[in-house]
Amino acid sequence: MKIPLLLATLCSALVLTSAPAQAAGQLARHMTELSGTPQTKTMRGKLRGHETAEYSIRLRAGQSLAVTLKTNLRANCFNISGPGDAEALFVGSRDGNRYRAKVARDGDYKISVYLMESAARSAQRASYSLKIDIRDK
Repeated sequence: MKIPLLLATLCSALVLTSAPAQAAGQLARHMTELSGTPQTKTMRGKLRGHETAEYSIRLRAGQSLAVTLKTNLRANCFNISGPGDAEALFVGSRDGNRYRAKVARDGDYKISVYLMESAARSAQRASYSLKIDIRDK
């Protein structure tokens, strides 16, 4: 009698711990090559639920970076993280759909396009275009 109860408890624990991993969604990574400046590139994509598209760009200190997101869903946002940064230097859900600044350090900058949690939970879909513009000092 104790073995079936133990087995049922272990199976329940396994199911409960695997659910968050499935809910995390898919991550699509893209290395965006932009050679020479000025350089502009527009990426297009679609997201649903917890999916995230991640774009990496290599920049030099002092270059200007401008990013604009156009989308059919207000809950579709983007964040920008600097090289090795744990926290985003731009948070689209708070700061909007446009970013423009000079970068402080050399390295790979990451742009993550995602749906806010309220839209992700209800498996909403978004189509977007992400325009990236890089200029020298």
